[in-house]
Amino acid sequence: MARLVMGRLPLRPSEESTLSRMTDPWWEICTSCWRYEPSSRPSAKELMEKVKGPTVCARGFSSISLHPDRVCSTKPVLP
Repeated sequence: MARLVMGRLPLRPSEESTLSRMTDPWWEICTSCWRYEPSSRPSAKELMEKVKGPTVCARGFSSISLHPDRVCSTKPVLP
């Protein structure tokens, strides 16, 4: 939080600390919400559209789950 107050974005967490769930699309969502100018931040509707999109889930998983304990379903993507 201190980094945001000073006008700097937080550092991206490591793959190890997020179990490889901080994908590039998720990181983009995070950074878009931290934009300095409030009018340049996405709306709740825009965020939901991004979260529901197919590219947000972590590698190897499909379909979004809105369960509070996990971002994506635990059903692996089959080739």
